[in-house]
Amino acid sequence: MKEVYAEESFYYLVMKLLDFKDVLKTYKSEKHGKEILEKYRKWFPLYASKELSGLVADLMCDGHLQGYPKLRFDYISKYPKELMRFEKILYNLFGIKGKIRHVDGNEFGTSFIYGVNCKPLARLLLTVGVPHGAKVLKEFRIPKWILEDKEYFREFVRRAYLCEGSFYKKDFFIGLQFYKADYLKDNGFEFVGDIRNNMIKHFGIRCSRVYTYKAKCIRKDDIKTIPNKMKSAVISRVKILAKMNIAERHL
Repeated sequence: MKEVYAEESFYYLVMKLLDFKDVLKTYKSEKHGKEILEKYRKWFPLYASKELSGLVADLMCDGHLQGYPKLRFDYISKYPKELMRFEKILYNLFGIKGKIRHVDGNEFGTSFIYGVNCKPLARLLLTVGVPHGAKVLKEFRIPKWILEDKEYFREFVRRAYLCEGSFYKKDFFIGLQFYKADYLKDNGFEFVGDIRNNMIKHFGIRCSRVYTYKAKCIRKDDIKTIPNKMKSAVISRVKILAKMNIAERHL
């Protein structure tokens, strides 16, 4: 649903994503759901925004949303400053804060986790398109409300590059890569393909075709995961950094 607001002679197209009743439907008991959600009525109606699009990207890339029954989420980074940025966005959108904990000695070295224990918010995020569980084992796509809007898509891609992008000094390319279980390879191609195709549509930026290569990671459960990747040529790299407002040193 889209609504138009006039302010100071400018017109803004605003997309309403959710009403109170949309999240209420996710509860088995309507009475129980109303009792819980009443505290959070100020969230509704929920409108699409650049900030929400960026939050979805953060959780798709460097986050983990646990599904039913736990309904909570984490955002992971090596840098406490990055977690504080995430907290600011989250608080401005929903008035919710989490807690930071330190994790040492995992396969990625020292990192920090921003954990949020708020089941109603987890339900809301699921409803707007954030996947739950192990993302490499799940089929999901970028929500249409993000793909269809140039500015929402810009913020999504900016955050995706900052989370998952890499800079190749040898050939001056920048790449974007996501892993999927080998049996979900097609979904991985579709996900990265949505980014590639909409980079062309919204910004006229052409990247390489989506491809994979022989590198495989074996999970503890013996499931093989493979990379789904696209790269940009030198000219496209400059356009991406400029249009997405990304500093090369952050990749």
